[in-house]
Amino acid sequence: MTLRIPAASTEYVHVPVTADVVTSGFPVHIAIIPPGADPVSGDWKTAAWDGTEAVILVGPSQSITLASHSTYIVWVKVTAGIEIPVMRSGVLVTD
Repeated sequence: MTLRIPAASTEYVHVPVTADVVTSGFPVHIAIIPPGADPVSGDWKTAAWDGTEAVILVGPSQSITLASHSTYIVWVKVTAGIEIPVMRSGVLVTD
């Protein structure tokens, strides 16, 4: 997935999550960070479910703000009991 949005925009980022079970009842977090590193605890922000997609609002005055003309990696983490899969989900590019 590659998503392109203006850095000044406030909008939801949708991350498809594919699993063999219904995931919508499990806590979900999203991290949107520059390339070259794995997310650390402070990078994870609480997300919500919209069907089978994890969603989070990004933009000015949100928990995730984006710099202009930058590239980010989008990660999703689902806490499903003792399993906590962390998945690299795509690229986000800002104008």
